[in-house]
Amino acid sequence: MAASIVSQTYALELNPDKILTLGNEEYIRTFNFGSSWSKIRLGLCYSVHYQTVSIGGLTWVLGVCSGKTNGFAAGTTTNFVGVNLTSNSAISGTLSANYGPPWFITTAGTVAVKRVGGTNTFGTGSATTLYGNNTDTSLRNLLFVDITKGSPNYTLSVYQYSNYYSNPYLTTTVFNAAMNSITSPPSSCVVQLNAGTIACDESAGGFDSFNLFYNSSANWLDVGSIGATRLIA
Repeated sequence: MAASIVSQTYALELNPDKILTLGNEEYIRTFNFGSSWSKIRLGLCYSVHYQTVSIGGLTWVLGVCSGKTNGFAAGTTTNFVGVNLTSNSAISGTLSANYGPPWFITTAGTVAVKRVGGTNTFGTGSATTLYGNNTDTSLRNLLFVDITKGSPNYTLSVYQYSNYYSNPYLTTTVFNAAMNSITSPPSSCVVQLNAGTIACDESAGGFDSFNLFYNSSANWLDVGSIGATRLIA
Protein backbone atom coordinates (compact mmCIF):
# COMPACT_ATOMS: atom_id res chain seq x y z
CA MET A 1 0.00 0.00 0.00
CA ALA A 2 1.38 3.41 -0.97
CA ALA A 3 1.04 6.55 1.11
CA SER A 4 -2.35 8.14 0.59
CA ILE A 5 -4.75 10.68 2.07
CA VAL A 6 -8.10 9.13 2.97
CA SER A 7 -11.26 10.16 4.79
CA GLN A 8 -11.82 8.71 8.27
CA THR A 9 -14.46 9.18 10.96
CA TYR A 10 -13.22 9.81 14.51
CA ALA A 11 -15.24 10.62 17.59
CA LEU A 12 -14.63 14.02 19.20
CA GLU A 13 -13.29 15.46 15.95
CA LEU A 14 -14.76 17.11 12.88
CA ASN A 15 -16.22 14.28 10.83
CA PRO A 16 -15.02 13.06 8.48
CA ASP A 17 -11.36 13.78 9.16
CA LYS A 18 -8.44 13.39 6.77
CA ILE A 19 -5.67 10.94 7.67
CA LEU A 20 -2.39 9.85 6.09
CA THR A 21 -2.09 6.11 5.49
CA LEU A 22 1.36 4.55 5.02
CA GLY A 23 2.09 0.97 4.04
CA ASN A 24 5.63 0.25 2.84
CA GLU A 25 6.03 3.91 1.91
CA GLU A 26 7.49 7.12 3.26
CA TYR A 27 6.24 10.67 3.78
CA ILE A 28 8.53 13.68 3.28
CA ARG A 29 7.59 17.32 3.83
CA THR A 30 10.01 20.26 3.66
CA PHE A 31 10.00 22.69 6.61
CA ASN A 32 9.10 26.33 5.94
CA PHE A 33 12.21 27.25 8.01
CA GLY A 34 14.47 24.90 6.03
CA SER A 35 17.56 23.62 7.84
CA SER A 36 17.79 26.74 10.05
CA TRP A 37 17.16 25.09 13.42
CA SER A 38 19.17 23.98 16.43
CA LYS A 39 16.47 21.89 18.13
CA ILE A 40 13.33 20.53 16.53
CA ARG A 41 10.32 18.47 17.64
CA LEU A 42 8.61 16.02 15.28
CA GLY A 43 5.21 14.59 16.21
CA LEU A 44 2.62 12.01 15.19
CA CYS A 45 -0.94 11.33 16.32
CA TYR A 46 -1.38 7.78 15.01
CA SER A 47 -2.62 4.22 15.25
CA VAL A 48 -1.43 0.96 13.71
CA HIS A 49 -4.15 -0.71 11.65
CA TYR A 50 -5.65 -3.53 13.70
CA GLN A 51 -4.25 -7.02 13.26
CA THR A 52 -4.12 -10.01 15.60
CA VAL A 53 -0.68 -11.20 14.50
CA SER A 54 2.72 -9.72 15.24
CA ILE A 55 4.66 -7.81 12.59
CA GLY A 56 8.19 -9.09 12.08
CA GLY A 57 10.85 -7.28 10.07
CA LEU A 58 9.21 -3.92 10.73
CA THR A 59 11.18 -0.78 9.90
CA TRP A 60 9.58 2.37 11.34
CA VAL A 61 11.75 5.48 11.39
CA LEU A 62 11.01 9.12 12.14
CA GLY A 63 13.54 11.89 11.60
CA VAL A 64 14.82 14.59 9.27
CA CYS A 65 16.35 14.34 5.81
CA SER A 66 17.87 16.57 3.14
CA GLY A 67 15.48 17.49 0.34
CA LYS A 68 12.34 15.70 -0.83
CA THR A 69 13.80 13.32 -3.41
CA ASN A 70 16.14 10.90 -1.63
CA GLY A 71 14.88 10.30 1.89
CA PHE A 72 15.50 7.37 4.22
CA ALA A 73 13.83 4.77 1.99
CA ALA A 74 15.74 5.72 -1.18
CA GLY A 75 18.36 3.37 -2.51
CA THR A 76 20.83 6.23 -2.14
CA THR A 77 19.84 8.56 0.70
CA THR A 78 21.18 12.12 0.58
CA ASN A 79 21.30 12.61 4.37
CA PHE A 80 19.05 11.38 7.20
CA VAL A 81 19.12 11.32 10.99
CA GLY A 82 16.36 10.14 13.29
CA VAL A 83 15.13 7.27 15.43
CA ASN A 84 14.33 3.67 14.59
CA LEU A 85 11.28 2.86 16.71
CA THR A 86 11.36 -0.96 16.58
CA SER A 87 14.89 -1.99 17.59
CA ASN A 88 17.82 -0.66 19.60
CA SER A 89 20.47 -2.41 17.51
CA ALA A 90 19.13 -3.01 13.99
CA ILE A 91 17.04 -1.32 11.31
CA SER A 92 14.05 -3.61 11.81
CA GLY A 93 12.31 -5.28 14.74
CA THR A 94 9.02 -6.84 15.83
CA LEU A 95 5.74 -5.22 16.79
CA SER A 96 3.64 -7.53 18.97
CA ALA A 97 0.07 -6.82 17.91
CA ASN A 98 -1.54 -9.19 20.38
CA TYR A 99 -0.21 -7.50 23.52
CA GLY A 100 -3.54 -7.21 25.33
CA PRO A 101 -5.49 -5.87 22.33
CA PRO A 102 -6.16 -3.14 21.40
CA TRP A 103 -2.55 -2.32 22.36
CA PHE A 104 0.74 -3.16 20.72
CA ILE A 105 4.29 -3.24 22.05
CA THR A 106 7.60 -3.20 20.19
CA THR A 107 10.00 -5.80 21.51
CA ALA A 108 13.51 -4.44 21.01
CA GLY A 109 13.66 -0.80 22.08
CA THR A 110 14.65 2.26 20.07
CA VAL A 111 17.91 3.63 18.63
CA ALA A 112 19.33 6.76 17.02
CA VAL A 113 20.18 6.13 13.35
CA LYS A 114 21.66 8.03 10.43
CA ARG A 115 21.72 7.08 6.76
CA VAL A 116 23.95 8.49 4.03
CA GLY A 117 24.05 6.77 0.65
CA GLY A 118 23.07 3.16 1.32
CA THR A 119 24.65 2.84 4.77
CA ASN A 120 22.74 2.79 8.08
CA THR A 121 24.79 3.79 11.13
CA PHE A 122 23.47 3.34 14.67
CA GLY A 123 24.15 5.51 17.70
CA THR A 124 23.12 4.85 21.27
CA GLY A 125 19.79 3.19 22.03
CA SER A 126 17.40 2.16 24.76
CA ALA A 127 15.82 -1.17 25.67
CA THR A 128 12.64 0.65 26.66
CA THR A 129 9.83 -0.47 24.36
CA LEU A 130 7.22 1.58 22.55
CA TYR A 131 3.55 1.07 23.39
CA GLY A 132 0.69 2.24 21.20
CA ASN A 133 -2.79 1.67 19.82
CA ASN A 134 -3.63 -1.18 17.49
CA THR A 135 -7.06 -0.42 16.09
CA ASP A 136 -9.04 0.85 13.12
CA THR A 137 -10.68 4.13 14.12
CA SER A 138 -11.42 4.32 17.83
CA LEU A 139 -7.97 4.82 19.38
CA ARG A 140 -4.98 7.06 18.70
CA ASN A 141 -1.67 7.67 20.45
CA LEU A 142 0.94 10.45 20.49
CA LEU A 143 4.61 10.10 19.58
CA PHE A 144 7.29 12.80 19.56
CA VAL A 145 10.98 12.94 18.64
CA ASP A 146 13.18 15.86 19.77
CA ILE A 147 16.44 16.33 17.83
CA THR A 148 19.19 18.68 18.98
CA LYS A 149 22.09 19.48 16.69
CA GLY A 150 25.62 19.17 18.07
CA SER A 151 29.23 18.74 17.04
CA PRO A 152 29.97 15.96 16.53
CA ASN A 153 26.98 14.34 18.28
CA TYR A 154 23.29 14.99 17.69
CA THR A 155 20.99 14.22 20.65
CA LEU A 156 17.63 12.50 20.13
CA SER A 157 14.80 11.82 22.58
CA VAL A 158 11.56 9.89 22.02
CA TYR A 159 8.38 10.60 23.99
CA GLN A 160 5.00 8.91 24.10
CA TYR A 161 1.75 9.84 25.81
CA SER A 162 1.94 8.68 29.43
CA ASN A 163 -1.68 7.53 29.85
CA TYR A 164 -2.27 5.83 26.51
CA TYR A 165 -4.02 2.92 28.24
CA SER A 166 -6.50 4.98 30.28
CA ASN A 167 -7.22 7.82 27.83
CA PRO A 168 -6.87 6.12 24.46
CA TYR A 169 -8.60 8.68 22.24
CA LEU A 170 -6.37 11.72 21.85
CA THR A 171 -7.68 14.75 20.01
CA THR A 172 -5.87 17.22 17.79
CA THR A 173 -6.09 19.75 20.63
CA VAL A 174 -4.04 17.48 22.93
CA PHE A 175 -1.54 16.83 20.13
CA ASN A 176 -1.08 20.54 19.38
CA ALA A 177 -0.56 21.38 23.05
CA ALA A 178 2.24 18.81 23.32
CA MET A 179 3.80 19.90 20.01
CA ASN A 180 3.99 23.51 21.18
CA SER A 181 5.12 22.77 24.73
CA ILE A 182 8.58 24.22 25.40
CA THR A 183 9.34 21.52 27.96
CA SER A 184 11.13 18.23 27.30
CA PRO A 185 9.35 15.90 27.58
CA PRO A 186 6.23 17.61 26.22
CA SER A 187 3.21 17.97 28.51
CA SER A 188 1.59 14.63 29.47
CA CYS A 189 4.39 12.58 27.90
CA VAL A 190 7.05 10.23 29.24
CA VAL A 191 10.63 9.63 28.13
CA GLN A 192 11.17 6.66 25.83
CA LEU A 193 14.76 7.06 24.64
CA ASN A 194 16.44 9.83 26.61
CA ALA A 195 19.56 11.47 25.21
CA GLY A 196 20.32 8.93 22.50
CA THR A 197 23.30 10.28 20.57
CA ILE A 198 24.88 9.79 17.16
CA ALA A 199 27.76 11.52 15.36
CA CYS A 200 26.22 13.42 12.49
CA ASP A 201 26.61 16.53 10.33
CA GLU A 202 25.06 18.30 7.34
CA SER A 203 28.00 18.05 4.95
CA ALA A 204 26.01 15.69 2.71
CA GLY A 205 22.96 17.99 2.82
CA GLY A 206 21.08 20.24 5.23
CA PHE A 207 18.31 18.69 7.34
CA ASP A 208 15.36 20.63 5.95
CA SER A 209 12.57 18.04 5.73
CA PHE A 210 10.32 15.83 7.90
CA ASN A 211 10.85 12.13 7.04
CA LEU A 212 8.60 9.24 8.13
CA PHE A 213 9.00 5.68 6.82
CA TYR A 214 6.94 2.58 7.73
CA ASN A 215 7.40 -0.61 5.73
CA SER A 216 4.44 -2.90 6.56
CA SER A 217 1.68 -2.93 3.95
CA ALA A 218 -0.33 -5.62 5.76
CA ASN A 219 -0.41 -3.68 9.06
CA TRP A 220 -0.39 -0.14 7.80
CA LEU A 221 0.06 3.06 9.78
CA ASP A 222 -2.77 5.61 10.09
CA VAL A 223 -1.62 9.14 10.96
CA GLY A 224 -4.24 11.70 12.00
CA SER A 225 -1.85 14.59 12.72
CA ILE A 226 1.76 15.39 11.81
CA GLY A 227 3.79 18.25 13.21
CA ALA A 228 7.23 19.86 13.25
CA THR A 229 8.12 22.66 15.66
CA ARG A 230 11.39 24.57 15.77
CA LEU A 231 12.11 24.71 19.51
CA ILE A 232 15.43 26.56 19.14
CA ALA A 233 16.29 28.48 15.96
